[in-house]
Amino acid sequence: MRSPMEAPAASPAPPRHFKLILVLLSIGMALVFAEVALRIAVPPRKHFRVWPANMFHVFHPDPQVMPGFSTDARFTVSSQGLRGPEMGDEPEARVLAIGGSTTECLMIDDELAWPLRLSKNLGATADNRPVWSGSSGLSGMNSGDHILHASFLVPQLPPIDVVVALVGVNDLSVALGTPELYKPVPANPPPEQSEALLRRVFQQVPGRLENSWEYDESFYRKLALFQLVRRLKNARSKDLSSQQLTNDDGGSLLTRGRRRRQNAPHYIDELPDLSAALVTYRTNLNTFIDVLQARSIRVLLVTQPTIWRADLSEADTKLLWMGGKGDFLKLDGMPYYTPRVLADGMKQFNDTMLAVCRDRGVECFDLAARIPKDTTFFYDDCHFANGGSVQIAELLTEPLKAGRPFAK
Repeated sequence: MRSPMEAPAASPAPPRHFKLILVLLSIGMALVFAEVALRIAVPPRKHFRVWPANMFHVFHPDPQVMPGFSTDARFTVSSQGLRGPEMGDEPEARVLAIGGSTTECLMIDDELAWPLRLSKNLGATADNRPVWSGSSGLSGMNSGDHILHASFLVPQLPPIDVVVALVGVNDLSVALGTPELYKPVPANPPPEQSEALLRRVFQQVPGRLENSWEYDESFYRKLALFQLVRRLKNARSKDLSSQQLTNDDGGSLLTRGRRRRQNAPHYIDELPDLSAALVTYRTNLNTFIDVLQARSIRVLLVTQPTIWRADLSEADTKLLWMGGKGDFLKLDGMPYYTPRVLADGMKQFNDTMLAVCRDRGVECFDLAARIPKDTTFFYDDCHFANGGSVQIAELLTEPLKAGRPFAK
């Protein structure tokens, strides 16, 4: 029997694995709390956005680098993530421009960018309704990307009456530079492909943070925590990739791209066989038309003008930066195609568009045949100067007025 003066026996120490369990439970509870808090604090996104909603930026193009510019350029994005003014009430007619950087008009002021000028030029419909026009143009987009804009973006917008699509130069660029990446795109990609495709063409997809949970069945990818981590990672990636943009504010990256082309180890003066690429282009255009016509949207396809020609002057040749093989936007020492070859390749893509329009009975405007190949319209390979953009809006007004809802 223990004496009253004896100290009580010490309690046995808890097993080491018990402490580990407590630590894991604490971490688990903290993660659950963080997940719940994120789901409450960050409501799910419901829309596809080409640009962040309500974005505004003023660019300052240097006329020494970009001939044809004399003013700063306001770039205004609506709450729908489109470049242009807010859409009005239902009675208005709506014209949406879809395309790549030549539709984006990044360095051109809102007042002068051709997609936004269309509403001013068109004035009103045959039954005297006002006209809205705007753009989902985004640098680097090709015909496959335009299909996804038509399939996912257009249905979430108020009813669109007309889609004007200026298409072709990015298709040619991919077909020449990285032909293994140039493939047909379905209107509704399978789940294993859709996320990567949609994240390429939209800066925002439905979901709580960054990932679209609708297109991924993996449990952990649906977690808000996972999506937050990936959003932060992607934000850094986008910051780094933005340094490679050719249409940078001061023109330094455009200058770098021109220097890469001028310092090319050699120039390719023979066009490769584009037959497979042209089949892909034709397939994509037909899918694009199908998606829009299924919604009773009038389609106007527009051929791609460029400055490329066989007798391009030395001064104008120094403005070029496109037309390389491989990852020429990032890497030095890549070979480039000559302006003559690029002009020939662009003509083949434009001729394919014209043939598709004839076969389908779809409207097509041959803008490439109407634009002089000089610096009155272009400041580089294919991007429009201010005067060129204004003139393009004038040219496109004519065919638009000839059909619904503008013709009587």
